[in-house]
Amino acid sequence: MRSLPTAPPTFPNLQLSLLRIGVPVLLLAIAFSAFAVEPDVVAESPDWVQLFLGLFGGLALFLGGLQLLSEGMKKAAGQALKPE
Repeated sequence: MRSLPTAPPTFPNLQLSLLRIGVPVLLLAIAFSAFAVEPDVVAESPDWVQLFLGLFGGLALFLGGLQLLSEGMKKAAGQALKPE
């Protein structure tokens, strides 16, 4: 059996794909290089109360959102998730 010659694949969206990948990588590289520079000024101690309140407040919002999401998905599924 004789095989037909195949044309090389074309990539019409190659530039768009490279742009989608390249821009975030470039921005991350800039951010990492900015934070990697040694500061000339000695940093003062962080405000631990504000740090912990922000951390636990964010965690509370995240867990509350997960609970709302799970309740909504249970309502959307209807009887499919109920045991017999």
